[in-house]
Amino acid sequence: MHLTAVFVETSEGYLGFVEELDGASSRGSTVTEAREKLCHVVRQIFETNRDLAEGTLSLSNLPFSKEPLLLTEI
Repeated sequence: MHLTAVFVETSEGYLGFVEELDGASSRGSTVTEAREKLCHVVRQIFETNRDLAEGTLSLSNLPFSKEPLLLTEI
């Protein structure tokens, strides 16, 4: 799976966002800084979503299983 990062040059630097992931955006004075911050934001979103799912599942008292999901072509 590949995500698409978009970087827009503004008068204040660069704005970056991920097309496929709502809420993933960053700002930086250079495109490199915006990219690094965007990678950090994406990791945080995935970690937060995992934590939220784990908490919801543990509260449900329902049996569940977890497995890796490989997305090849979308």
